[in-house]
Amino acid sequence: KLDKSELFYKKALDLYTKSGYLTERIETGIDLAKLYNKSLQVQKGLSICQETLKILDTFESNSLKKELLEKYNQLLQQSGDYKKAVVVLEEAYTIEKELWSTEKTKSLAELQTKYETEKKAAQIEKLSQEKEQRSIVFSGIVIGLILLVLVIIFFFRQKRLQSQYLTLDSEQKFLRTQMNPHFIFNALTAIQFYVLKNEEKKSVFYISTFAKLMRQVLNNSQDNFVSLEEEIDTLKNYLELQKVRFQDKFDYQIEIDPDLEIDELAIPPMFAQPFIENSLEHGIKHKEEKGNIKIKFYQQDKKYLVFEVEDDGIGLDKSEAINAQNEKKHQSMATKITNSRIKLLNKRFNLAVKFDISPIKDEKNNVQIGTKVWFLLPFKYL
Repeated sequence: KLDKSELFYKKALDLYTKSGYLTERIETGIDLAKLYNKSLQVQKGLSICQETLKILDTFESNSLKKELLEKYNQLLQQSGDYKKAVVVLEEAYTIEKELWSTEKTKSLAELQTKYETEKKAAQIEKLSQEKEQRSIVFSGIVIGLILLVLVIIFFFRQKRLQSQYLTLDSEQKFLRTQMNPHFIFNALTAIQFYVLKNEEKKSVFYISTFAKLMRQVLNNSQDNFVSLEEEIDTLKNYLELQKVRFQDKFDYQIEIDPDLEIDELAIPPMFAQPFIENSLEHGIKHKEEKGNIKIKFYQQDKKYLVFEVEDDGIGLDKSEAINAQNEKKHQSMATKITNSRIKLLNKRFNLAVKFDISPIKDEKNNVQIGTKVWFLLPFKYL
């Protein structure tokens, strides 16, 4: 029933255009081109292809453009315009080569991650079987992890330098911010402390947590959206390792709105880690008493997810004063890279990501008693 199909496709095009859903608008245009190709309505097919290509010029999606160009080529051949059909087909082949190259890079990274995960699992199993040599084996694992992490950092740094795309460049900078060598070294040193004390349960727990966090960070750095459940689990693993690193100098709470279906919602990943690092390094670290970090997730206007990170550290003013006294020229890479990443996400996916940093003051609104970071994140359903 091609006539009815055409009618409903046109209605869908009109709704998507009015609603501003570009991806669905483009996909429906491609489907309509397929319909006209099948029904031999060549002129209508050429018209919808040209109209959809104009939208694609403002929306970067090589996979959709390749599919549309292939249908455009078939319609041009039906119309007898073989010269233009050749030009369109050559452009489709060029895009296909680029997609293949990108997919190959992702496949290599996935294979490397699988290899690393299997290697760590084998090391932990061997550790449990060789109790008499526990300390030596654990020390070997720690050294191996350090070398492995350094290799991963070097690999991503090289990829960043060779990258020709702003997206990949931003993702690699963001990955290095989340898992910087200073954090990795201190976390593994703390784990080694438990190894040398022969505290087997704690050692196995923290090594397993570290391995899981590394896997999550590597996976999330390649995804534009992850489930809220996965994001919360990554935060917990990250905070547990930070507690080991800072020798239990702080507590944390994660509050989740009970109405949120965390396994069905997806958000852009890994926004909180650099700001938690700032809270610890420049806020809680300088307190004499134990600090606290509070993380909240709740929904706003049924379109956005609000994500807050609060700490009761020494505050922004005192932190800057300490840096000045120590002659440190501190620049918040967390803020700089987050701004860059938000700009990129908003441009590529037509989103409205926002964030803000503000001091928390006492009851008289005079003294800073902490810092609050606030995110407004669009979400989608899995």
